[in-house]
Amino acid sequence: MKKTMPTASLFLSALLTVAGCGPGSDGQTENRWVSAAAPPAVRLAGALTRGAFSVGFRKETLHLADAAEGQPSSLDLYLWFPAAEPDRAAEAAEPLVFADYYRAQEADEPDREALREWLRGDMTSPPGLDIATIDAVLDAPMWARDRAEPVRGRHPLVLWSYRDGVPTMQAGLNEYLASHGYVVAFAWPVEHAPPFPWQEGLTGGDKSSALETQVNLLESVLDSMLSRAWIDDDRVAVLSWSYGGESAGGLQRRRAEVGLVLGIDSTLASGWVYKTADDLASLDRRSLSVPYVLLRNGRPRIGGDRSLEPTLLAEVPAGAWYVEFSELSHGNFNFPGGMIPGVLGLDEVSRWAVGGEVARLGYELICRHVLGFLDLHQRQEHLDPRVWSASAPEGFVEVQRHPPQ
Repeated sequence: MKKTMPTASLFLSALLTVAGCGPGSDGQTENRWVSAAAPPAVRLAGALTRGAFSVGFRKETLHLADAAEGQPSSLDLYLWFPAAEPDRAAEAAEPLVFADYYRAQEADEPDREALREWLRGDMTSPPGLDIATIDAVLDAPMWARDRAEPVRGRHPLVLWSYRDGVPTMQAGLNEYLASHGYVVAFAWPVEHAPPFPWQEGLTGGDKSSALETQVNLLESVLDSMLSRAWIDDDRVAVLSWSYGGESAGGLQRRRAEVGLVLGIDSTLASGWVYKTADDLASLDRRSLSVPYVLLRNGRPRIGGDRSLEPTLLAEVPAGAWYVEFSELSHGNFNFPGGMIPGVLGLDEVSRWAVGGEVARLGYELICRHVLGFLDLHQRQEHLDPRVWSASAPEGFVEVQRHPPQ
């Protein structure tokens, strides 16, 4: 992962101004960015509309006391949050562009070609995709601003579990949740990151140790976030994606503050990569003491045997939801692999994803379902999950509740 500190100057977007902010058709505040010197930029948010809040973004360094030799001693902490409205004439009002999230994961200013290659890789785009299109995506304005301050009050927390690349790979979801009043946090080690589960030569013990380190790091991040006066410690959710499911569940089983666990095509209930299938099968279901929500692709090509998922989720004492997106693949559950090809109308994508309009619609629905389940459980709003997919074709989204009601 590209994971070190940018200089403050990297977040300047001097030619961009805010325009067209007003109530959207669904009653939310819509945010449209336009360039002062060029036609409107690519709208990476697709049909998603900004919530009631402006979005702030900041990056901090979290130092860990008493770190053992060879273990992470500091973390890059990335935060998205509901932000106070800026003075529109002030420098702080300038929005980030998508490339800034790549820059935020680097210590030094990357050159333009490096940014292009990272985006091509994350989109798994066809080699012939023209530079002008790549640059338009990199320069596309986002909703977030740096140097912003949180809105007064206490806000619910969404903590990402351990999975690399979240600032760019889930940029759209992070901003969407923050615009609806959630603080979103993600951390990654500055050095000595635990090994990936697919590295050669790792033993079962190595993987178990790596998972233990991940959960320890998440605990440190949770402690840091809960110490802040603007975080509501009664409303904490853990969100996982891809191979981050095991650390999400591990944190929930360790910390009573966690009130909800969500997975977007993650290893919450199958496909464990740090522990074994036998470990998952023997997991004490009584330890799953909060609701679980799992959003899944309907075209499984990776992730191992899913046969245990319905059984495990049905046995979560606090109840669970299982949502399947019939037309999506694993690669559609991230922003560069799902939303961006959809916005651009690309049909030629990686074998791990589907392209075209389905990709855009799919990522939008993923965002709406994550927000909906957060509101349902964290804000006690009595919502019918079927309303979040009302715009989807019949059969595109299947929602199951365990136990059925």
